[in-house]
Amino acid sequence: MSVTVKATMTPAGRWWRIYFDSFATRHPGCDVRHRHLDFGNPFGRLRTGEADLAIVWLPVEERDLTVGPVVFTEPVVLAMSATHPLAARVSVSPARWALVWRSAAETCLIRDFAEIVHDLGPLAL
Repeated sequence: MSVTVKATMTPAGRWWRIYFDSFATRHPGCDVRHRHLDFGNPFGRLRTGEADLAIVWLPVEERDLTVGPVVFTEPVVLAMSATHPLAARVSVSPARWALVWRSAAETCLIRDFAEIVHDLGPLAL
């Protein structure tokens, strides 16, 4: 038994060990594999079944995909002219990465991994 998680951001991999370790505790016989996800086609591997879960930037609005809990938040830097209309804002929202899976391929393992992420909450990078 295995669950393959794909993400476009490999440097953050060391941070999500908390999710993988918690999942391994609940499912000691299940192998969780982290693989790189093609940034240009983040949903292709989900749709072909090569990935069970993907960690991608929000928003995601794909009818055949389920968007799960937020996994990470990142600070955002916004550079612009002082005369730009957005320059009057005090802050901008952080970038958010969420767990996504193909709705038709949802399994109890995928739901459990999403539950662990939800329970532990998002990590701030």
